[in-house]
Amino acid sequence: MDEKRKTDFQGWLSDIRLKRQDLLESRSQRRQRRADMAKRRTQASQQRMKILSQLAAGNKKKKEDTFGQNDEDWNVYKEINKEAGESDSEADQEKLEELETMLREYDEDFAKETEGQDGSRFVFDIAEYYKLHVGLERMRVPELLFQPSMMGLEQAGISETLEFMMNKYAAETQNQLVQHVFLTGSGASFPNFKERMERDLLAMRPFQSTFSVYRADDPVLDAWLGARKWALSPYINTHSVTRAEYEEKGGEYLKEHMVTNQYIPTPVL
Repeated sequence: MDEKRKTDFQGWLSDIRLKRQDLLESRSQRRQRRADMAKRRTQASQQRMKILSQLAAGNKKKKEDTFGQNDEDWNVYKEINKEAGESDSEADQEKLEELETMLREYDEDFAKETEGQDGSRFVFDIAEYYKLHVGLERMRVPELLFQPSMMGLEQAGISETLEFMMNKYAAETQNQLVQHVFLTGSGASFPNFKERMERDLLAMRPFQSTFSVYRADDPVLDAWLGARKWALSPYINTHSVTRAEYEEKGGEYLKEHMVTNQYIPTPVL
């Protein structure tokens, strides 16, 4: 569509006008049909009554009811139902608004045609058109980090994972761990994120126990700055995996040091 607008602007504009006209005609026909259905002596109303009479006087013998299995049955249903399939759909309305928006932006003649009776002219606001209105999403998006089940993921949230990890250690070690809970990453920039972690820790820890939660000065760049500092240190040469080690032990292998996880080889089945 955009390519045609650049190469054949007038042709593209004509296609937009034709699509809009088709939608308007379809809407007009549906509204006329609904109006005809409400009148007793119109052909549409008489056709509906004829079909109802035929269905009522159909074969009296008992047999398997297969009505609805064929596409033709749906056409019959639409004929006898005043509303089914005859209302203006949201998709059609959205498509019509989209086409008219493009015409107002690119077609001056269309803008003149849609001027108000008082002489006022419609002004297309490109900023308003692309504005995203946010409601509860502002609270729900960060909450997904704590409750992934809200979006259908069967995974533990941050607080639940923290509690699961601490339960792997003795009570004394747990007390040492919770004195240094460190938050980093862009998610830690959410308002009140630190306070939420403190509230969850208070709920999971024993009564009157202590803990401390810290947040990085720059949560967004903190991990990158740490990796940069590590890369410039002399440890990079002694703790890096060589090409030979990578080819021999695979991509899962890592050399353990002060800031790595513990390396546990994958079991060979």
